[in-house]
Amino acid sequence: YDADCIKDALEKKSPLVIHLGQNIDLEDARYKIKGDKDHDDKTLEGHGFTLKYSGDDGEAPLFTDNGASNLVFRHVRFENTGKDSPAIQIRETSHHVVLDQCTFACSEPGKCGYAVTVEAPATFVTIQRCLFDQVRKGIRVRNKAGDNGAGRLTVVECYFRNCEKESPDAEVGWIHMLSCVVEGGGCDPDNDNCDDGNICTDDSCNLDTQQCEFAAVDGCCSS
Repeated sequence: YDADCIKDALEKKSPLVIHLGQNIDLEDARYKIKGDKDHDDKTLEGHGFTLKYSGDDGEAPLFTDNGASNLVFRHVRFENTGKDSPAIQIRETSHHVVLDQCTFACSEPGKCGYAVTVEAPATFVTIQRCLFDQVRKGIRVRNKAGDNGAGRLTVVECYFRNCEKESPDAEVGWIHMLSCVVEGGGCDPDNDNCDDGNICTDDSCNLDTQQCEFAAVDGCCSS
């Protein structure tokens, strides 16, 4: 698949499983994964290949739309070339989305923003066995509506390496972190919500961490 083929495969009913066979530079293009009976149940098998992207005005190259569900992104390496744009936006009413064994990297460490954004009412999102490497903020859970029942996110066996700020950063939602390692970086010591080390939430976020290890540096708090 080249960039045009990836776009076509993601936006059409078939194939249900997309296999990457080479590294692809998406540049600032955007690819919508639609949500209806003809476009759900998609799997992107990366086989360790890289999708490089530059982003545009904070928008992700891959984003879900209109309730896309039953989506799997497996063993894909996403490389941000230095823009403040996530690799994936899970949004609208999307649900049951899995990111498995993916790597989120920045070619200019410290200049990339969030790697993954989950926007309520999107829910039931699982991020497992993923590496976040020198991206500034890791994961963001957004919910401007203030609905405490939205934004259910599970983060399992993930490694946050040298993420400079919040990993994850949550507004309102239900967050469960299990067996994760957060090493280096840390949250902004000037942030009032920095009491939990590298994890920053507001008062409306329900956060549960189990068997996680935090090793903050540069004067940031750890737990």
